[in-house]
Amino acid sequence: MLGGLWRFVDRVRELESLREYSSCFRALVLYLYGPEGCGKTRLLREFISRFDRFFGDDAIAVYIDAIEGHDIMRAIASSSSISRILNIFEVGLEVSRDLIQQGIPLGQALSKSLSLLIDRVAEKAFRKSLEDKFILVVVDDDARVISLDRIDWYVKWLYELK
Repeated sequence: MLGGLWRFVDRVRELESLREYSSCFRALVLYLYGPEGCGKTRLLREFISRFDRFFGDDAIAVYIDAIEGHDIMRAIASSSSISRILNIFEVGLEVSRDLIQQGIPLGQALSKSLSLLIDRVAEKAFRKSLEDKFILVVVDDDARVISLDRIDWYVKWLYELK
């Protein structure tokens, strides 16, 4: 273990595939699946942490943990500087406040407020023209909170957010 976390090894090909897929700058949904415990979450978090190095300052990646109940620091992660991240935490709480007050867990509220979250993150992170900017949003474990019989609806809804 390294710094309390397992070292990230032997996933270069997967990271490169995610980078290539993301570099096409198209509004497409990628549904990543695999057996529980195979490292999907770790791969996604590692990709988010390297996102700035891959795409520079005109890009931002936001990670949402759909199963996180209350802790905003665990529910959202970002590729960017701490000031951008704090803005994203603030926006996340703002856009999901109504759903949270209805008793919906934080991560699920964030995933349901995705279009508003994307708009507000773009506005706060870039503060200028969004032309030539790139925003990647990763929603992890959405199938667990939405249920498998509704995941097709959710993916179609994501496509309509373009």
